[in-house]
Parts: sequence; structure tokens; C-alpha cells
Amino acid sequence: MKSDLLGKTYRFLISRQFAVWSLILLALALIVGGTLPDVSQLSVRELAEMRQSRPTLYWISSNLSTQYMTRSPFFLVLPGAIWLSTALCMIRRLRREIPRSASVPRLREADFENSISVSIDRPLASVTERIGSVLRGRRWQTEDVSENGAVRYFAQKGAHGFWGSAAFHLGMLVFLLGTVASILGRFDAEMVLTEGQTLAFAEDQMIRVNGKGRLSPRLPGTLVSLDKFESRFEQGKYPVDYAAQLSLMDGPLAIRKEVVRVNQPLKLDRWQIFLHRYGFAPRFEIRDEHGKLLFDSFVNLVFTLTDQTDHFDVPQLPLRLEAQVVPEDGREGVFVVSQSPTPENPVIRIRALVDGESLGERDVALGDTAEFGSYRVTFAELRHWAWFGVVYDPGYMLIVIAFALCVAGLAYRFIYSEKWLHVKVEQRDDAAMVSLAGRSRYFPALFEREIEDIRKQLLPEAAAGARGGDAR
Repeated sequence: MKSDLLGKTYRFLISRQFAVWSLILLALALIVGGTLPDVSQLSVRELAEMRQSRPTLYWISSNLSTQYMTRSPFFLVLPGAIWLSTALCMIRRLRREIPRSASVPRLREADFENSISVSIDRPLASVTERIGSVLRGRRWQTEDVSENGAVRYFAQKGAHGFWGSAAFHLGMLVFLLGTVASILGRFDAEMVLTEGQTLAFAEDQMIRVNGKGRLSPRLPGTLVSLDKFESRFEQGKYPVDYAAQLSLMDGPLAIRKEVVRVNQPLKLDRWQIFLHRYGFAPRFEIRDEHGKLLFDSFVNLVFTLTDQTDHFDVPQLPLRLEAQVVPEDGREGVFVVSQSPTPENPVIRIRALVDGESLGERDVALGDTAEFGSYRVTFAELRHWAWFGVVYDPGYMLIVIAFALCVAGLAYRFIYSEKWLHVKVEQRDDAAMVSLAGRSRYFPALFEREIEDIRKQLLPEAAAGARGGDAR
């Protein structure tokens, strides 16, 4: 009873039905998860509103959206089941195919799909010698059998082509392993640095953690400083290069300089640091009407050349500043417009609000001060900020290897597709009757031409006497 149950379970695991349904369930889970809001990308305000107004959707999105579902241990059950099924099928196939490829199968005539017959006015021994020589020269694996005065050749080609299929399925197994490794070990976060700022390369210093696997390693804590950010533009408007110059400090005497560019990430131990975007960080000094310093800090503003603005609320003050950086002052009448994205002659357009009431709008050049009611706002300095992606993915290289195995396996299977040939030679009066029949596992239309080429090479003098071909 127990052995029968194990047998049924084994047959179900290696069945095509199990693999298809597992893939369908996996696809459905990912489709459903992809349609749900990704709460990790929502702002604090949007998150609070969603939790309060739509608590059910918030709970479902927090547990079933793709970002969170793929980190669940229950999600690993389906890839694990598909991996086990594929592995069992692959082992079973290898055990069957390896012994089979060592010998030429003797197929029945009814198994062949294409046939051609010709009559040659030559001795039987001469014809059979010619057939054996040509087939071996074309790298066909052959066996010949003599029976009842006739000679039969059983030939096959591409018997080792199943190794291409094995490589493809091995690639699928490696791909599933890479997927699981990514789910368990991937770390994906974002870090923002302003020129001159130093942060520890640690999780609590990230501005956002988008994903963290249960087995992802701890960040090393290396000190990272943004020394300088440079942007180059052709003719003052076409971007050529963006480069962030970093200093990495493992200790007081272990300092190294690195440069991160777009599409040129930095490798720090096992982590990669990508340059995502950048912007301006003006330094504001805010004083009251008596000259008392109330605020002095760099503020990261969104870089834009449109009419959009960014804003920030001054800590411990009822003051909000809406600001837009104009990198190069290019006045058109009374209006300030930017002539270049590089800060050659920067101006900040500032609008001040106290408790929602506007105190006016001013264009403030670098080093100048503007008055807004009882506040004095100075544009003291301008630096850049850079936004970096921080990624560690232990499954990445496995997935690359899996892709290479799949492509190589498919190519090998295509080049060395399995073909079988049956040649029968028998004496008819003073002539030898030769029958060629072939079968191909893949691409039968191409194999029809190959049979014709083989016939022409085997029997060139009989081309005109061929009685035609038929496909059964």
C-alpha cells in the first residue's frame, strides 16, 4: 500500500500535468501580485491614508503584492515543486537515453515517414560497399544486417542531441535555484549623499529599503563620502556624462577613491552601487529680524528645468519654503530662465509661506539675501546631491549561467537533431533495388531534402532512373 502510494506520487511529480499546473499557479500568483499596489513605493502620507480608508486593500497589498509575496517562505513551495519535478524527469531521461544512444535502433518500416526507391544496374556487393562508405563518411552511425539475400542498413545521426535537451533542463534547474537565492538573499535599498557628506554603508543609513531577503548579509559599515558630482553637457543641453566621485574609508588609513557613472556601477564587497539620479542641494541661512540664526543647512531639492518646484518645512518654525533652482541665470525681461543645466550662475526662485499664507516670491542669486516678512533667507552655497541604488543579489550570476545553458542547449539540440535512416538493398534479376527511408524527430521538411541529397551522393548515376518519392 505504501509503495503503491509512493509510486503514484512519483508518477504524478514527473507528469507533464503536474508541471503545467504548477507553472499556471505560479503565473497566476505573480499576475495577481502585480496588480496590487506596491506599498513600499508609497509615501508616508499615502500609506497612512490607505491604512485608514482602505484597511483590507492595505492588508492584501502588504502580504500578497509581488514585492512581499516573493519573500514569503510559502511562495518557495511552487518553485521547489517545479525544481523537484524537473530534476526527476531529467534523471529519468538520462537513465533512458544514455544506454539507447550507444546502439542504433532497428525501427520498423512503418515508423519511417519519407521513402525513395531506385533500381541500379550494378552488382549487389558493389552497391552495398558504396552505401556503407558514404554513410560513414557523412558521420552516420550504422549497423548492417544480411537476411534472405538482402542487406539492411540501420543508421542514426544526432543520438547525442539529447544532451542539448539535458543542458536546457539543467539551465531551468539553475534558474530556479537562482530565483530562490534571490528571494532569500537579495538586498535592495536606496542611499542619498550630498557633496561633502559622509555616511556609514549600513542599513539604518539607507533612505529606503525596497527589499531584504531573510538570508541577506549585513552591510559592512564602510564609510562612504560624496566628494564631488560632475555633469557634462554637449552644447550646454545634451547630456554626455554624469559622474559621482566617492571616497570609501574602511579605516583611518584605508581610503580609496572610486567613480560611479550611469551604467558603470561600483562594486563594494558583494554589493553594487548604482547612480540613479541627482539634484541640487542649496544651503539656506534663515535669520530673524534681529539677525539671530534660526536655520543653517543644506536642503536636497528636486532638479528640474520646468516650472515645477520642491518645498521643505523649516524645523521648529511655521515657515515653508517653495524653491526652484535655476542653474544659470538667463534673464528674459523680468523673468529668470535657465540657459544651461550646469550651475554657472545659479538663482533660486523662493516662495515663502507661514501657516499656508504667502509672504511673497523672490529670485535670489548665490550669496544674496531676500526678506520674507520677519525672516531673512540667504542663498549661501550650492552643492549637488546624488541618489544611489544599493543592490546585492546572490542569484544574479546563477540566472546568467542558466540563460547561457538554455541557449546553448537549444542550439545544440537544433544542430544535432535526431534522425534515422533505413537502407535496404536486394538483388532483382540483374539489378540491385535500393530503398531509402528516413525519419526525423524535428524539422521533417528539412529532412526530406537531406534524404534526396543522400540519394544523389549514394547513387549519382541513378538520378535519372529514380522512380520518384512518396511520403507515408
